[in-house]
Amino acid sequence: MKQEIQRELADVPKVDILRQATEGLLHLHNNNIIHRDIKPHNILLTKSSKGLVKAMISDFGLCKKLKLEHTSMSKVSGIVGTEGWQAAELYHHEHRITYAVDVFSMGCVYFYVLTNGKHPYGDKFHRQNNILMGEYNLQELASVDTSFNIAALNLIESMIQLKATVRPRLQVVLSHPMFWNNERQLQFFMDVSDRIEKEDETNDVVQRLERYGPRVSRNWQNEICSFLKEDLRKFRSYRTSSIRDLLRALRNKKHHYRELPPLVKESLGDIPNGYAEYWTKRFPRLLMHIYNAMICCAEESAFVTYYPMEAHSFCNRRLEEELDNDFIIAGPGGFLKHTTSTPTLQMSPRTIRHNSASVDNWRQVNNSTNSTTPSPSTPISHAPISANAAKKRKKKKKAPLTVLAPMEESDNEQQQENGPGGDNNDDAEDDREMSPS
Repeated sequence: MKQEIQRELADVPKVDILRQATEGLLHLHNNNIIHRDIKPHNILLTKSSKGLVKAMISDFGLCKKLKLEHTSMSKVSGIVGTEGWQAAELYHHEHRITYAVDVFSMGCVYFYVLTNGKHPYGDKFHRQNNILMGEYNLQELASVDTSFNIAALNLIESMIQLKATVRPRLQVVLSHPMFWNNERQLQFFMDVSDRIEKEDETNDVVQRLERYGPRVSRNWQNEICSFLKEDLRKFRSYRTSSIRDLLRALRNKKHHYRELPPLVKESLGDIPNGYAEYWTKRFPRLLMHIYNAMICCAEESAFVTYYPMEAHSFCNRRLEEELDNDFIIAGPGGFLKHTTSTPTLQMSPRTIRHNSASVDNWRQVNNSTNSTTPSPSTPISHAPISANAAKKRKKKKKAPLTVLAPMEESDNEQQQENGPGGDNNDDAEDDREMSPS
């Protein structure tokens, strides 16, 4: 039965699993509850009566409900959670516990799912120490240069920061471009192109777009197909080193899609999915480059839906001069030391990317010799159920569940809970308020 469940879930898009898990955790946060033990083993997957895969948060034994109108609680009863998935502030008695501890753990889960079992803070023997030092390594995800991975790097890096106050809230996480579908990405490109179409070259927004344009492409004409290249030449000239002209070409062909020659239509694909993927596959850094540059327009009505209040945590932390120097040193065909979405931040390792195969689904086995991801035949552990749940199961047969992590890692990880006294003293909260994390 377990192997059958794995086969049925093998083709489920990873981003759907992560979105549903995040929405479940957000529901807890909206009800003033901190989970405090988010990890792959506590995310269960099942299928609904309609055959749809559902991701659910489980194991609420360490949950804590905040008092009304409070956004944090004091930590007076020891460390809780699972070693290797705990945020650093859980080890510092002077720090109060906020929703950010769950955001940190969920960021680690994101990386775990997208890399088939890897952890941003290393192997299980050094993880917690690396977390306390803020030393993470995202090379496993950065090695595959796709538009999705670049967006994922940007989001994950913001979620697993050492300082709790700079991690985004889950509402903001769900608005990140990593979760945008093709239709939303395409609309974003169109809105940006409309915004800068009539601007002068000296305009600040245009300069922000063009300043690091070579990271997207030095000559974007070399990346598009010959059919589209010929069609573009018929109507106007384009500066093939300009990001604004790249967006202009994208917008113009979208507006005149029905009038395009059949071979051009076939190359571009259907709107919105095929058309958006045509551009993002050829220019994987385009989406996050534009997203970072257009943060200056976040308060404009056309862009307010793309940039929530805390979107600056994704955009304004890049060390532009350092990134620019790395790009110049690397040269047109060289690898950048940093990811293209965000820089390597303070206390994080600087890694060089290497080519590797892309990852299509969360159950795919990594061909690398260092991979610890189990094969589909590996049995999966099930989370324990409560007495009430056992009674309900007798009355009504439930859909089978599987967990998001392999059994081997689950058995080896230690859950750090309190002594016989439990965790009841966490209700001793201060009256002072903390700003939402």
